Amino acid sequence: MDLEYARRKEKELANQFQVLLLIKCLNWMDRNMLLYSLHLTEAFRNRVMIKFTSE
Repeated sequence: MDLEYARRKEKELANQFQVLLLIKCLNWMDRNMLLYSLHLTEAFRNRVMIKFTSE
């Protein structure tokens, strides 16, 4: 595996974790706007929305 790719992937996962912590404090509308403004992958946005709407 390319080392640069691995670094980018690790940074992306760390960013996603920070987003998960942050959106725990937001209401549904704010959450949605934040996820779309951060240019995260569609799959990640969907997982987050499913996780928090099912709570």
